[in-house]
Amino acid sequence: MQPSCSDLYESKLITVPAAFPRYPGSVILSQPSNNPEDYRLDVCYRKYKTKSYVADQPKINIVFLHGNGMNKGIWHYHIDKLYNHFKNKEKSKYQLNSVLAIDVATHGDSAAINKDKLGYVYSWMDGSKDVIDIVKNQESKDFFSKNTINILVGHSMGGFQALYTCYLDPELFDCCIPINPVCYMDNETAELHLFVLNMWHESGKIKSHFDIPEGSNWKDVVEHHYKKESFFKKFDSTVMANMLEDEFTDELKNNTDGKYRTIDLKTPSNQEYICYYNAQLFIPQGMKVFDKISTPVYHIVGDNDTAGEKAVESTRTVLQSVLKPIDIADSTHIVIGENPDLVVNELIKVIDDNIETHKKNGDIRYKEPKLLEKYGKDYRNSILDKEFDVYMSASKNGTKLYKL
Repeated sequence: MQPSCSDLYESKLITVPAAFPRYPGSVILSQPSNNPEDYRLDVCYRKYKTKSYVADQPKINIVFLHGNGMNKGIWHYHIDKLYNHFKNKEKSKYQLNSVLAIDVATHGDSAAINKDKLGYVYSWMDGSKDVIDIVKNQESKDFFSKNTINILVGHSMGGFQALYTCYLDPELFDCCIPINPVCYMDNETAELHLFVLNMWHESGKIKSHFDIPEGSNWKDVVEHHYKKESFFKKFDSTVMANMLEDEFTDELKNNTDGKYRTIDLKTPSNQEYICYYNAQLFIPQGMKVFDKISTPVYHIVGDNDTAGEKAVESTRTVLQSVLKPIDIADSTHIVIGENPDLVVNELIKVIDDNIETHKKNGDIRYKEPKLLEKYGKDYRNSILDKEFDVYMSASKNGTKLYKL
């Protein structure tokens, strides 16, 4: 990765069991099994951890979710910039502590480890469940320590998954930052979606298998496709290199001058297409529940995003009770790769905004200090008595306690 090392943080690749069970069709074995564990997928993520001692300091933790056709490596540039921004203690006593960049189950390192199990469905919702599992079961020491700010960032499909994560678990993150999220679908959009996918398929826009002409270097062939023919040809060179590094197998990386007739990247193109096709199944389900999100949402949209004004307006209307809209000029759907510094600057603004909120309100996952201040040292019994009186009163009067 570029940079390959840092004085500010260390990083390592971690593999964990994915959320289970998966949506039907997500896992297909070559031979049926009576052991449920055989149907479990794995998820890989890169964990970044500060090298500074932050035990008593306010801490910032971030999770990054990539879009379809990309992988966790696309965020390395942004993460490095953020660590460098928050290294100056005079600027802010808040420090960037732990950062996770996750590969969805069908992409990158996750796809490589699951390659013999991947089926004909990828549930966008399962990706959100994976996030919750990782944060709560694998990374709870950082994300549930006191005096923390947890932030969730997702781009495109990852933006949808970030929103759905906050629907499933409203207080896990202090805020959600979907960047050009794909979260709107109607009949007209669905028809256009299928037309475009067919056009991409016929033109070979999405590739994971490469035939290497005799006398050519395999890496040159792959890079030519990405830099001249793919969606990513306008990417920043470092972002592009990092994304590709997470697509190359260890064998390829250890033998860059190897003579291969064919090579395959980690993310199978058919799984990438499956993710696109499944958008029509899962986006409408998300649209039904996004109005129930209570986590603050900083909805970042580029003025040249492919979603269109109708999709943006619809999403913002649904999220209006928690919405903090951010419009960025002269940027496309994949601005995270084409202008990463612009995205980093917007992320810093959002983090700074959450720092101010944290200073005023404290950690949303640890409410006892505020309750002690409000109700006194017997706050536990005071709250129980107060809430029980509400329940009893509602029961006597026939009042609904919750929206059904």
